Amino acid sequence: VMRPLVLIALGLLLVRTHAGSAGAELFTLACLAAYGLATAGQHLLLRHRLRGRVPADACTADRRRWIGVGWAIWVLNSAQLARMNVDPLLVGLLLEPTDVGVYTAAVRTATLVAFVMTVTSVVAQPRLSALHSGSTPGELGAFFRSARIGSFLATLALGLVLAALGRPVLGLFGPEFVAGYPALLVLVAGHVIAAAFGPLTSMLIMTGRQVAAALVQVGAVALGVTLLILLVPRWGIEGAAVAAAASLVMSQVVSGWVARYPMKNSAPPLN
Repeated sequence: VMRPLVLIALGLLLVRTHAGSAGAELFTLACLAAYGLATAGQHLLLRHRLRGRVPADACTADRRRWIGVGWAIWVLNSAQLARMNVDPLLVGLLLEPTDVGVYTAAVRTATLVAFVMTVTSVVAQPRLSALHSGSTPGELGAFFRSARIGSFLATLALGLVLAALGRPVLGLFGPEFVAGYPALLVLVAGHVIAAAFGPLTSMLIMTGRQVAAALVQVGAVALGVTLLILLVPRWGIEGAAVAAAASLVMSQVVSGWVARYPMKNSAPPLN
């Protein structure tokens, strides 16, 4: 929540102080500044809350484990960012600049639906970790099912609203952006279907299977790029939307399969 609020504030400041002259470079710097401020705020808050709770030698005792987990999560996050941004890049290479603008507007609008799953994942992570480390197997599965059902219903409701209001929302970017409505519907459908599987990436990370989660996301990137190359020249931005939605859904399907067959000393399988 903090990062987009800071970005909005910086964007308004740029518009007021550089009216008519604020280019893409300044807004890119504003994005970087928003990321930096949000990250610094999280870092300071975390250090404050951990002060006195973690023994001084805890950081050195598990350094190898921390490095291993950190690298896996870095790969996972990098792959997720690549999966979410590779389709506009390839649309720019394969289609016209106008198509890139229309498709990007559809992608950014569809991410409103993904907000529910993002919040659910963040909120559920501490509970998933706690249940994994100190509860019976049934409690972990029951909590995950409740989180999955709740996030799916909320995502479905938001998706239906966005599907109904998609044309006027895209029209806010300009009348020519309404052409991205079919792509928007495909992307929204992909997010809704993915939400039906629940916060599986968080489940894998919190139960010690971050390497498997990272490999799933890397595979999703490869699948997405392959589908984009095959579908965009034939179907345009609608093909890009199909490729992005398919990549997202398949990452959830494979993550669900991994969650049902855990590794040794990891979480019980989800049923």
